[in-house]
Amino acid sequence: MPEAEENLALRVELGRIDSVQQFTDVLIDLDRAYNALYYFLDLTHDIENLYRHWWRYLPELVHWAWFLPVGRMPGGRRRLKLGTIIIGQVEDFSVFVLPSDRLVLKACQIGSPGWIDILGKLNPLQILREYHEMRKDREYRERAEKERLHLENELLRNQVIRERIEILKELGFPRSTIKEIVNSVLKEPLEAFGAHVDNGNIRGLESLSQSTGGKEARQ
Repeated sequence: MPEAEENLALRVELGRIDSVQQFTDVLIDLDRAYNALYYFLDLTHDIENLYRHWWRYLPELVHWAWFLPVGRMPGGRRRLKLGTIIIGQVEDFSVFVLPSDRLVLKACQIGSPGWIDILGKLNPLQILREYHEMRKDREYRERAEKERLHLENELLRNQVIRERIEILKELGFPRSTIKEIVNSVLKEPLEAFGAHVDNGNIRGLESLSQSTGGKEARQ
């Protein structure tokens, strides 16, 4: 994740929350989706740097790369060979999020409805906002279900994701490899987040302030 990336504060508008389990599920799945997006952006940024800068000097190593240090990966990891890159698939992406970049709970009102104020990095939260808008679009959702649209196609509507995928294509990654990267990192967390949008637990994601240049947003 680029160090200069700004922060963004969002208010998550909640629907009818009747139990502690519902409330904690929303928080957990929101955090998981944020962490997965953060990791995906960080991963593709590092893949780009790896290919653009290392391989021109070390062409004999182009076939294999240990992309994630084994020591940083949780005990339940498994390895995936994706074209010329091996990455680890993990259940908890928070281990790859810098402590200063983790999603912060700033305030909340528990009720039916209620809200949650969060602060995190700009790009993952902007992607979540756009994904939320797309997911709550009933016409789009019905078309997606009818046509069985893949997650990759859904995410291509976001400019940041589209740019990262285009870079992977430019670097020579086949479509099947890109799809595997997207699905292995983003599919489960975003589907869990989207389920809260579908059932009305999450009704809106609204910006609380302008992006904050790395400083804390106003409450």
